Amino acid sequence: MTLILSHATALLYHRLPRPSKLPLAFPDRPSPLRSGAPEAGEVERARELLVEWGAPRDQVEVIDVLVSEPRERRRAPGIRCHVCSVTLPAHALWRVDAGIYVADPRLCALEAAQCMNKLELVELYYELCGAYALPLQEDGQYRERAPLTCVKELEDFICVMGGERGVQKARAAVRYTRDGARSPMESAATMTIVLPKRDGGLGVRGVEMDREVFVTGAAKRMTRYARFYADAYIACAKLLIEYMGMRHEEERRQAEDSERDHALDAMGYHVVRIWRWAFFDKEGYRRILKSICASVGLSDSRFDEGFPERQEALRRFVLRRWL
Repeated sequence: MTLILSHATALLYHRLPRPSKLPLAFPDRPSPLRSGAPEAGEVERARELLVEWGAPRDQVEVIDVLVSEPRERRRAPGIRCHVCSVTLPAHALWRVDAGIYVADPRLCALEAAQCMNKLELVELYYELCGAYALPLQEDGQYRERAPLTCVKELEDFICVMGGERGVQKARAAVRYTRDGARSPMESAATMTIVLPKRDGGLGVRGVEMDREVFVTGAAKRMTRYARFYADAYIACAKLLIEYMGMRHEEERRQAEDSERDHALDAMGYHVVRIWRWAFFDKEGYRRILKSICASVGLSDSRFDEGFPERQEALRRFVLRRWL
C-alpha cells in the first residue's frame, strides 16, 4: 500500500529539518497517481515519523493524503483525503520511508493554491524558492536551509499541470515570486516592492534577489571584498535594496556596511536601506518606499487615492507574525 502525504502535511514536512537520507524522487516519467485506500496503521506510522523528525504533535493530529480516485477516500478521524486523478509530472513525489511518499515542493505549491489566498501563496512561494523555512510554532525562529525549488521549476510544473484546480491562482502568484530570499523579512520587504498596486505593492518590475555585484575599478581600494550580494536589486536604476536586521546594529557590522556603501557609490550604485525599526513604523516605511519610487521614476500620479490604505494593509500582512 502507498501512502502519499499532501497539502498541509506535505508543507509541514518541507519545513522540518531534513532526515539524514535524501528522499528519492518518483515517478521517473509522467504517470497517473496510484495509491490505494489509506490504512489506519500506515497513517499512524507516518504521524510518528513526522513527530520523530520534529513536527509538533498537535500539527499532525490530522494527516492529509492523496488518493487516485474517489472510491479510495476514507472518512475517519485523523485523516483527510484529497483526490488526484491527473497525470503527475516526473519526480512529483518524494519517497520518505518504505511505502510513504510526500508531494514534492512543486506539487505542494500547487496544492497550496487550492486553499490559500494570493498573498499567502506568494509568501509561501518566496519561502520555497528561498534559503529558509518558517518556524513550526508562532514563537519560533526561522531555519536556514537550501532552496527547495525555484521560480522556473514552479512555472514549468504549473504549465504542465494544465487544468488542475489552483493552477490559475498559482500562475498569478509565481509571477510575483523571486528566487534567493535569505530570510522571511527579506521576502516581506521585496513583496511590498514587487506586488502590483492593486495589492498594495509598488509594482516594480525587474527586481532580482541575492544579486551578485562584483567590485571593480577604484572601488577595489575601498573594500577587502571582491563581490557583494544585494538583498534586492533593480538594474534599471542601479539600485540595491538592503534589509537591515538586528545583526546590522552591531558596531563591527556597521563599519563593514559603511565600507561597502563607499565602494558601491564609487561604482555608481545607489543603496536604500530598510531598517527593521522603520519597517515596523507605518510612516517610516512609507518614506522608504517613496525613496525607492523616486529612484526608479515612479511618480505620485501613478498611484490612486486608495493606494495608501492598500499599501498599509500589505505592510501589516507581511509583518503579521511579528506585530
